Amino acid sequence: MLKGSAYRKSIHIPILEIRSKTLLSILVGTLMYQSALADIQQKEEDLPTLYMDKITVYAKKNPPINVGDDIKTAKTISDNLIDSNKDLVRYNPDISVSDAGRYGSNGYAIRGVDGNRVALNLDGVSLPDKQVNEIFSAYGYMFEGRLSPDVEILSEVAFEVGSDSFNSGSGAMGGAVSFKTKDPEDLIKPNRQLGGYAKTGYSSSNEEISESFGLAGRNDKLEAIINYVHRRGHETKNHRMIGFDKEKLNPAYDFINDPDYAYPRTGYRSNTAAILPDPLTYETEAALAKLYVHLNEESRLGFHATKQKTDTLSNNFSRKTFSPRIGKDNVELDSYGISHRYIPSDSELIDQIDTNLNYQKAKAAANTETYSQDWGTDNYRLDGLKHRPQIDKTLQLSIAASSFPVQTEKLGEHIFSVNTKYAKKDHKLILEESFIPASGTAESWYDFLGPSVKQDVFNIAVQDKINLTDKLDTVLGIRYDHYNYKPYMDEINKKGIEKSSKYYPVRIAYENGEFDHNKTMSNIGGMFSVNYELTPDLQAQYQISTGFMAPATSQMYSAFEMMGNSLTPNFHLKPEKSLNHEISLRGEYKDFSFKATGFYTKYSDFISLLNYQEEQERCYEDYSSGKPVCSPHTVNMIGAKNIGNAKTYGIRLGGMWDIAQLVDTEGDIKVFANLNYAKDESDKGTNLLATQPLNAMLGIGYQSSKKDWQLSGNLRYLGRKHPNDAKVVNLESNGFNSPYQEYIAPYKHIDRSKSAYVYDVYGSKKIGSQLKLSAGIFNLFNTNYVPWDSLRSLAELNVNSMVDDKGVGIERFTAPGRNYKVGLTYEF
Repeated sequence: MLKGSAYRKSIHIPILEIRSKTLLSILVGTLMYQSALADIQQKEEDLPTLYMDKITVYAKKNPPINVGDDIKTAKTISDNLIDSNKDLVRYNPDISVSDAGRYGSNGYAIRGVDGNRVALNLDGVSLPDKQVNEIFSAYGYMFEGRLSPDVEILSEVAFEVGSDSFNSGSGAMGGAVSFKTKDPEDLIKPNRQLGGYAKTGYSSSNEEISESFGLAGRNDKLEAIINYVHRRGHETKNHRMIGFDKEKLNPAYDFINDPDYAYPRTGYRSNTAAILPDPLTYETEAALAKLYVHLNEESRLGFHATKQKTDTLSNNFSRKTFSPRIGKDNVELDSYGISHRYIPSDSELIDQIDTNLNYQKAKAAANTETYSQDWGTDNYRLDGLKHRPQIDKTLQLSIAASSFPVQTEKLGEHIFSVNTKYAKKDHKLILEESFIPASGTAESWYDFLGPSVKQDVFNIAVQDKINLTDKLDTVLGIRYDHYNYKPYMDEINKKGIEKSSKYYPVRIAYENGEFDHNKTMSNIGGMFSVNYELTPDLQAQYQISTGFMAPATSQMYSAFEMMGNSLTPNFHLKPEKSLNHEISLRGEYKDFSFKATGFYTKYSDFISLLNYQEEQERCYEDYSSGKPVCSPHTVNMIGAKNIGNAKTYGIRLGGMWDIAQLVDTEGDIKVFANLNYAKDESDKGTNLLATQPLNAMLGIGYQSSKKDWQLSGNLRYLGRKHPNDAKVVNLESNGFNSPYQEYIAPYKHIDRSKSAYVYDVYGSKKIGSQLKLSAGIFNLFNTNYVPWDSLRSLAELNVNSMVDDKGVGIERFTAPGRNYKVGLTYEF
């Protein structure tokens, strides 16, 4: 590779080797020995009473406030054969996940918004925003996925539906997702000192093989856990379920003449009309380690480390560029921290104080190789590289305190809590390009995309839970956030500027101090809810809550010019805001429960890229005279503005019925159902495409009386999106060099949105007391459909969209056909 370059040319993606099986066998044997040892220890000595205190502390978590909230525990993740973000919300009609191709997923969509408008955090630390650039995203050189931890190392995932910046801060416009890593108690059974597991699994939809293990122990002074997972797999298949072929990763592979890529009905072929997903292979490793030291009965000191890395190799065949492109992408997510928990034994006011110091580093690098064909041969050679990493660092101190109930004479019982955080963030966006000629010396350089940006972030939130009477209680919370953006030029930024022409507009802006603008902004928000017990079994609730999203650094400071397009910074952006109203009714009866929610969410000050044309003077240097030569040019100006308002509204219905007594069986049989229906509109006349069409789910689950086997069947109804609910901005031009005109119309391929019924069946069986076999068949009846989240991602990429005009390439985005998962777990 080029000297001094940060780009790694090759990525090792190993296949499943014999030594992996050997290591797994050794690991299982070790864990079985430890299990036997734990049984002996249990018979010899009693456990300290400290564990009962600890269990009490962790069990006191309050139920979610919102009726639409959803919590997935480690047990749920295991029982439902969950391996990914998309699996987490498989049966939640409120929430969806759209793919970002070679970059993983775009994050979660909740209440009509997605991307950075849904907050993500890992153990209380916000995960980085994704880069935002609607104009250039379709070219595929920017890393556009959202980072998230592997589900195997998680204790729980909490989905908060509706505006919730009070709890989750910036980004919680439509909702938030909170990831919590495992603690020792997640692996240790009650009245034990040692616990753990080893697991292996396979998924046919992406040919993923996974291996994981965990080990945890505790005594009266220490608690510890280690957890590791390794995955390797390939592209997610579409309905045709054609397997991975490593030959397709060769840039010289002839896709056009591969019969699998011909459209069956017409034989039509082209890059963007490809009807199979781009070939891809990946490897992921994630590891977690925690140690807790009980200093005394009141104080616990903790240390934790989390490391995760994903390497991806892909052949980006379905493109509109001429040169073959190979993607070699790397994603790393590291987190380290120290925590202290204080539970005073003699305080009548303070219940608990938690202090956490965390450091998080995330690096997401999009590495793209381009190839050209040697004249007169079938050989392809590497001729160019684009190395584009995004690096985000966060150092955060947080303090949270809660009180015991405080009784007043006239104002009821109060439980107070306060949470404050201070974070220092550093964001870098780099573009390193290389040109490799057929002969001669290769050269490498940096392009300037915008300055690096530091942020100081402070927030404080205060909450009061008030129990006014036996039937009436309220929750009141207020939160203040303050952001300070501080752009700066590091050495790479300066190299990118200095290599450009002195007449380059971005360089002129830099020399005029345009990138020296610090920016501060604040936000005050909160939430209020009131809950009334209509009967002992029936409760009504109203809640109002706010959300906001601080502008991404790429929206405020990114700047470059190429091919007649000029992206300009905007230091005057304001936070986006949302206001959410919910009214709900919840019933809890002996064998039946239900929940119904109506919601209305208003969004304001949406940040979008404006695209307009200006006549501007552009200059270049006459090298013979050294003087500038200037002439007027029509420049396509692009800049982020606060220009949009929108709203979404709808209903969510759900219920569960325990019919075990009705059918007179010794086991547990539960029938459950969920339905979500939402509409939206914006001030521009377009739609929020992240709003899901009518979705519903009906399921039945059985667990034996001995709890040694269980079986579930779920039927999902996925409604179609109607044209009036899928209006987008389209661009058209009257001819060469004529300005583009905007018009609003339904997405041109909206006819490909069809309703579908999808049925899944899955379950598990214990083999002995410590071995469990899990398996499932998904899309049992092999339904052929295009998920709305796949179709909408194409509708949002109106410029250089990766689907041909005839819409043949949409076949590539059909959901996997009939597929299965299987897993084997040994636990003690």
